[in-house]
Amino acid sequence: MSRSRRVRRLLIAALSSACLAAAGARAWAADEGVAFLTGVEDVPLPPGLVEDRTAGIAFDTAEGRIVQALATGEIAERDVRDFYAATLPELGWVMVEPFLYRRGGEQLRLDVAPDNGRLAVRFSLSPQ
Repeated sequence: MSRSRRVRRLLIAALSSACLAAAGARAWAADEGVAFLTGVEDVPLPPGLVEDRTAGIAFDTAEGRIVQALATGEIAERDVRDFYAATLPELGWVMVEPFLYRRGGEQLRLDVAPDNGRLAVRFSLSPQ
């Protein structure tokens, strides 16, 4: 088998896996009533967080996509950490450290901070 054919097969397999993961995430979310971030098709929001859709940005660069999003709510930082530690690996993300995940050449960082008695979570998706 030629090298280009092997590369093509690997790309098809990788894309198929990514599509299945996104489809599985959407099916899980529908069953659980979970929302997903705008611009990131398979990063769910834990119960208690609501995305501020006016605060986000998304664009593509030559190196990959960049997405910034903000969600706030009355939820403990520990609950956010535990939610993502449990759900993101199921969606193919690998935890590098708490609040930092990597998958397929991208990294997802969550910055968590108090905000007027609530919790603000800033999501930053970027190429590695």
